[in-house]
Amino acid sequence: MTLSVIKAVEEAGIRIVRVVTDNHQTNTAMFRDMSEDNTLQPVVRHPVREGDPLFLSFDPNHLIKNLRTNLLEREMFDGVEPIRGGFFLHTLYEIQEQLLVKPVRLLSRAHVQPNNLEKMKVCRATLIFSPDVINTLEYLQEHPHSHEKASEFSDCGSTIAFMKAISMWYDLHDISTWKSRQTPFVEADDDRLTWLEVDFISFLENIKVRSGESRAKFLTKETYEATVMTTRSTVAVVEYLLTDLGFKYVLTRPFNSDPVESLFSCFRQFNGGNDRVDARTAVFTAEKLLKVGILEAARHGNAPSSSECQAALRCANVTCEVKNPAVPEDALAVLWKIQHVMKYDEVPSEIEFAPLTYLAGYLVFVCERKVTCPECKLLLKGKPSRDGAYKFVSGLDQGGLSYARPEAVWLCKLICTFVERALMSAKLRRCARISKLLSNAVLPRLKDCPVMWCKDCIYPQHCEELCEIFVKKLLRPLLANWAGDVNSSLESILKLSRKPLSRKVLRL
Repeated sequence: MTLSVIKAVEEAGIRIVRVVTDNHQTNTAMFRDMSEDNTLQPVVRHPVREGDPLFLSFDPNHLIKNLRTNLLEREMFDGVEPIRGGFFLHTLYEIQEQLLVKPVRLLSRAHVQPNNLEKMKVCRATLIFSPDVINTLEYLQEHPHSHEKASEFSDCGSTIAFMKAISMWYDLHDISTWKSRQTPFVEADDDRLTWLEVDFISFLENIKVRSGESRAKFLTKETYEATVMTTRSTVAVVEYLLTDLGFKYVLTRPFNSDPVESLFSCFRQFNGGNDRVDARTAVFTAEKLLKVGILEAARHGNAPSSSECQAALRCANVTCEVKNPAVPEDALAVLWKIQHVMKYDEVPSEIEFAPLTYLAGYLVFVCERKVTCPECKLLLKGKPSRDGAYKFVSGLDQGGLSYARPEAVWLCKLICTFVERALMSAKLRRCARISKLLSNAVLPRLKDCPVMWCKDCIYPQHCEELCEIFVKKLLRPLLANWAGDVNSSLESILKLSRKPLSRKVLRL
């Protein structure tokens, strides 16, 4: 059937250069049948155009999920240290679970211990190999006293090297724009192609040999063969497009099958979440997508129009006003320390200060853009450093990050502690305007802090703009993280004991 489809598409005037599928055993068997020796080959003879090659590949988005699963569930060995991704990532999750500002903000239980349904999301797999996770593991390895469990990361060097290799491999298969790190391929002798074809494959082969010698596990046979085949196919098709077909540049993301899968997802959603759409329904849905294009609310329906949604919904006037709850005294006691923040001239290397240093740099960036006073703009800005918790920021810095003064980092620390203690109050958590209530409590103390005074601050209202922007931009991520922790705490209650008959259950 695949050969018939290729022939029909070629007759329609579309030139097929590469076939991309997922790593299902049916597709693997199809690729074997298309080769002459019944093995997985990255390049075969074109079934329609004689003399032209046809490149075969598996979808990198599918492979990154398989590589993530292998990293979490299998302990490998590279000849130096064991590769224990599951242990280190689960320990990292336990370390940051108690922190309000986390080194890896979106890391959750579904990333380190995913079930079969949670394994299907590509974004969860890419986060595991993201620079944030890798940098945090390196920070814990280099600072064994930053946390009581940080000493367990002393032998995670090989795990970090494996994650870096997979991260770079996926980045080279996901090039879509002219970014500084992911520029398109413009020459056939690009060093990145050499790294893919030689260094990366040799890296996997070395782990395979060393794991076999030490009787350790390795990648599954299907994942290893598919990864090697996809890598060689990508190198070959890029060289073919640049050399033989005269392409000026090549982007690798269009090779992936995500757009096609997104279209199939639309077909399923248009038919009530039906995973088994027949041919007649698929044709009808395709015609409906082409005709409708952009969905609009019916004029006489009960769905609001776009103009009605522009203004916020307002409640009816209530005669009695609800009194805001009082902020706990132990939380207010933390704010008194803001006046003495000038004595903190360095940031310790504890893991809780690492993300606060990064967050403080973001606040410096925002204040530099939004504050009108030229002196106040640079009031919180510090010099690039690699001391203490600044090592965490320098590990992520590619030339565009801002660094905050140690006093600004300690301000974030004190306000973070204040928010944690304040949100312990059940009455305050039920308040309709938590952000405004917390902001009103912090601003008076922050205005009295000498860190927020510039040389032109001759009256108290001068630093008001800087303080308001600082508090506003700081409270938003703190409250968002707190709400995320509350949702994570409910997973044990909402956890399904078995796979639901319909996926609609998971959307509730």
